[in-house]
Amino acid sequence: MNYFFVDFENVHSGGFEGIENYNKDDIIYLMYTENSQTISLTVLEKMLKKNVTNLRLIKVAAGGKNALDFQLSTYLGYLIAKTEDKKVGYYIISKDQGFDFIVKFWNGNGVPVRRITNFLPLKQRDSIPMQTVNAETQENSKAAQKENIEKLAAAEESKEIKQNNAEEKTAPENNKAAEKENTVKIAAAEENKKIKQNNTKEKTVAENKKAAKKENTKKVAAVEETKAVKKNNAEGKPVAVNNKAVKKEIAKETNAIAKEDKKETVTKEKTKAAATKPVSESKSGIASKKELLKYITDEEYTDRILEIINKYKTKVSIKNGFDKEYRNANVSGALYKKVRPYLKSIGKT
Repeated sequence: MNYFFVDFENVHSGGFEGIENYNKDDIIYLMYTENSQTISLTVLEKMLKKNVTNLRLIKVAAGGKNALDFQLSTYLGYLIAKTEDKKVGYYIISKDQGFDFIVKFWNGNGVPVRRITNFLPLKQRDSIPMQTVNAETQENSKAAQKENIEKLAAAEESKEIKQNNAEEKTAPENNKAAEKENTVKIAAAEENKKIKQNNTKEKTVAENKKAAKKENTKKVAAVEETKAVKKNNAEGKPVAVNNKAVKKEIAKETNAIAKEDKKETVTKEKTKAAATKPVSESKSGIASKKELLKYITDEEYTDRILEIINKYKTKVSIKNGFDKEYRNANVSGALYKKVRPYLKSIGKT
């Protein structure tokens, strides 16, 4: 009778090469992890033909480096202590030479433990030599095991420190994003306020200018009419003739005023349209959630989309940002296609 401990994470299906040399009273402990739990159909077929019934599957809870090695070694020691039959042999099937320290230790204590890479050597199992170890080698083995334990503890501590640092780093980044968003909102509000103030000033100036022109026109017409009346009276000409000339001059001046008024009206309407137009459409390059939702649905919207649009100045950079965020060309492409007209409207090049 023999016990076999298969380090499946190390040898995989190749460790079962030579399974034909299995004896019916042998017991196989197949130790595997979440990352190594696939066995080939060829090996399975050979095991069925050989009628391998004493196969025990042990799933190792991998929690760190060499987790399977430690648990295999522990289980080996447990069976050695439990088994009273001294004729029992113990085999570790692995390419990991680190097990040789364990083999030498048990051989030095008279226990037949061997390391092989598959079942092929079992054809002549009795000829497989045991390895012996002296006191110095045992001490070296203990020192190596202690060093491995210390390294494992250091690795776990380093991992915990990195996790804590990552959590601490996330909080400032979230605060920074919130501050950036507030800055954008404040800038938009200030711009709207400035536009309204400028429109009010322009309106007041235009109205004053129009009133002044109208008053001047009236004064000019009155002066011209007075001159014409005086001249006609002096020359004895009918006042009506020269009144026509006055009226013509007045009409000419009135037409000029009308053209100026029309021009000012167009300017006023353009200014008013610019004032009522959202900041996001004023070529400022700053997008807003309200305007963005005109192009995409609430389900598609995320704050991250708005952040990417406001982060980059060009449409190409924004498209790359979407690709990087979603890691799916179909999803990012569809999203970009929807918001592209909006990007153009806010001045993205």
